[in-house]
Amino acid sequence: MKKLGILLALLLVASIFVSGCASNNENKGNVSDNKTVASNASGSQGGAPVTEIKFGYQPSTHQIAYMTAAAKDWWKQDLAPFGITNIKENSFPTGDPEMQAMMSGDLDVAYVGSAPVITALSQGLDAKIVAPVQTNGSSLVLRNESKYEGPKDLKGLKIATYPPGTIQDTVLREWLTENGISC
Repeated sequence: MKKLGILLALLLVASIFVSGCASNNENKGNVSDNKTVASNASGSQGGAPVTEIKFGYQPSTHQIAYMTAAAKDWWKQDLAPFGITNIKENSFPTGDPEMQAMMSGDLDVAYVGSAPVITALSQGLDAKIVAPVQTNGSSLVLRNESKYEGPKDLKGLKIATYPPGTIQDTVLREWLTENGISC
C-alpha cells in the first residue's frame, strides 16, 4: 500500500508542476534549500512559498487510496521535501460540489471522477486532469431473484445511482443508451 501512496504523491507533485504552480530555476530567489514550492494560489511566480495543499475527496470506496494515504500520513511524508507542511482535507458528497469548491479557489487538488471535472472545465475551471487514479470502482448490482442475461433485462427496473453529473450516472446512462434503453 505504501507504494500506492508514493505513486499518488508523485502524481500530485506532477500535477503541481504541470499546472505551472511550482517554481523553476529561473526564479531561484523564491526557492529555499529544501525545494519549497514558490508560487501563490494563482500559479504566478514571486508569491509566498506554498506550504499548504487543500485536497478535495469523497469518502467512498472509490477514493480509498486517497483516504489510506491520508490516514497513514503518506501525503505529509512524501510532500514534506517540497516544503508542504500542512494538508487540509475537504470532504464532499459528490464531484459537483467538489468542483464548485475548486472553481472558487477553495481546493488545490481534487480526487474526483472525470465527468464533474469536464463540466467544470467547460465552465472555466483552469485545471488539468493529470492521471486516472481509480478505473474499476463502480458496479451494477441486481437482487438474486432478478433474471439477468443482458442489458435489456434492466428495462422497467428502478436503477439507483449518484446524481446527474457524477461519473457513475454518466457512465450508466451512456451504457443504457448504447444498449437501446432510454433513460
